[in-house]
Amino acid sequence: MDPGRVSIVVGEERNRAEAAQIKQALDSVIDIMAELTPPYGNVCMECGRLGVERTVLASGVPFMLCRPCLDRRTEGLPETRARMGLARERTGPDYGTGLTYGILAMIGMAFLWGMISAATYSTFFLLAFVVGFAVVYANAYGAKRVTGGVLTIGIILAMVSSFLGEVLFMVFLMMREGIPLGYFAEDFGWYLAVEPWSFALAMILGLVGAGVASYVAYTSIGTPKRR
Repeated sequence: MDPGRVSIVVGEERNRAEAAQIKQALDSVIDIMAELTPPYGNVCMECGRLGVERTVLASGVPFMLCRPCLDRRTEGLPETRARMGLARERTGPDYGTGLTYGILAMIGMAFLWGMISAATYSTFFLLAFVVGFAVVYANAYGAKRVTGGVLTIGIILAMVSSFLGEVLFMVFLMMREGIPLGYFAEDFGWYLAVEPWSFALAMILGLVGAGVASYVAYTSIGTPKRR
């Protein structure tokens, strides 16, 4: 067996310096044994195939492994993943996908809010909660990881969706009643002046829904992994 063909698989608890010393000692033993004994036979000790790639020290026990078995045992190591053509595991949030999901949810929920409210001539405050929850969770689901930035973006989108839902409520209501949309600014201002509590409560419940979604996303999706 050629020298320098020893790999050491160690856990996080074993110091790298200690691992290097063990590797050096094992290499020396292999060199001596190679001179004094005949070849082992080039047989993998795990699967029995011919063509041993190298000797591996795993948990203090030396193994003669072929390439497939070696890759299987060390597939978590960066050099093995690169050799096998595996993409590096994403540890941070995917802001682009999260933002796309969040914007789609923001627009969809705003239209749903506006149409239901215009059809019933009233605002369902439970729907405001659902809007806030859906937008924040959609953003976090798309990002695949939950961070402060992801939640902040989701909450902002949820508030925009709540406001846009109120705007579309007025737009659809005016269209239903045959009122020209040129009067929108005047009518929407009148709505805010006459029922400010309704608008404020809708925004507050949307924020509550966003907060609940933040907690659910944090517990179900999780935070970025640490290496």
